[in-house]
Amino acid sequence: MKLFFLSLLGLSLIFTLQANDYENAEKELVEKNKSALSKLAETRTKIQNEKIPLATKLSALERSVEEKRRSLDRLQRLRDNKSVSLTALKKEVDGRKTEAQFLSTLGSDYLANFEARLHVAEIDRNQAELSQIKSVLDSDSSEKEK
Repeated sequence: MKLFFLSLLGLSLIFTLQANDYENAEKELVEKNKSALSKLAETRTKIQNEKIPLATKLSALERSVEEKRRSLDRLQRLRDNKSVSLTALKKEVDGRKTEAQFLSTLGSDYLANFEARLHVAEIDRNQAELSQIKSVLDSDSSEKEK
């Protein structure tokens, strides 16, 4: 019977120790859980406090990007328009040069035909004017070649 009481006492001591370990472990886990929850609450508060300024800054940056894109598009359109205008002006200049060369050639041909139809007496009398016209046509044709 002593043996029975001793074994019962030993078992109760073991169960008591195990119960203490269980209670200690439970308390430790509860403390860890409370600590984790408080850290989570702090982190959520910190995120909430930082979220509004970051969202405001993001919105401002997005507006800035949109403005810069619009400005870029406008400048590209202006550049393209200038390029088209420059091309059109170059074509017009080339057309005017061709027209000037044609008129110079036409004037020279007309003067040659006019001189051929003149009587010798008229050529002598109008020699100064004809020479002046030839010099103008020659200077115009030499300028056009440049």
